Amino acid sequence: MLTRRDEDVLLTVDELGALSVGQLTRLYWQSLSTARHRLRKLYDLHLLDRSEYNPARMIRLGLQPGVVYTLGKAGRLWLNMRTGKKERYVLHPLNTLYHNLALAEFIVILTEAVRHAEDWQMNWQGERSCRIVTTRGDRRRVLLEPDGLIIFNRPGDDSHRYFYLERDLGTENYAAFQRKIRRYGAFFLGKQWRTRYGWSRFPPVLVVTNNAGRARGLIDVIQQAKSPISWGVSDIETLISLGRADLLRANVWTVLSPGKPPRQLSLLSDP
Repeated sequence: MLTRRDEDVLLTVDELGALSVGQLTRLYWQSLSTARHRLRKLYDLHLLDRSEYNPARMIRLGLQPGVVYTLGKAGRLWLNMRTGKKERYVLHPLNTLYHNLALAEFIVILTEAVRHAEDWQMNWQGERSCRIVTTRGDRRRVLLEPDGLIIFNRPGDDSHRYFYLERDLGTENYAAFQRKIRRYGAFFLGKQWRTRYGWSRFPPVLVVTNNAGRARGLIDVIQQAKSPISWGVSDIETLISLGRADLLRANVWTVLSPGKPPRQLSLLSDP
């Protein structure tokens, strides 16, 4: 019988595509041995699957090598029954797998940071939930495919911060990133976001890349694009070097907003 934690694990693996045993342990268990035992059980039931992985590549991405879990065929059937949607089992290519693991790592370190911030809570959605799709007749078209959506809120008042998220591995050229900037701009100008989310303002887009050199290159691309929305850029090496208690309040994001000079702000800075 599935426990509530089992269900949360399956939903998280579905949203993010892949997580390592270490990442899942940090999210849901205190003991690695306990996590391994339960994840093996879910694997034996085909609720989870395992993916091949390259330990050296995981280390280059700042990840702890370990078994990588994806959603299994039985897990997909369980999800279909839970949601009423018919989603087929998908085997992700390796490049997508490492992107998903890198994205999951940022979600995990944010979750750990929020545990140290007693006055804030965090909710998030993965790519599957925040994908923007239009339907015309039998044709579906993806307008925008953010890697995630992060929402911070403070219980007891109306304070909140929300951000779209892009995890950049440095594998796409700057021209491809410029196209991504234009898609966000078109979504903003189209105003569908107002009816979909009920937001009064469009969220900044956080870009997490691998190192400071790539971050500087992306900052130049964003400035040249003259985007109508705000962008924040940082690199995972800097973010990991911070203590979890400092991650939310450290001014390590270069924020680029229309009509303003670049600023160094934190995730919890006033918008």
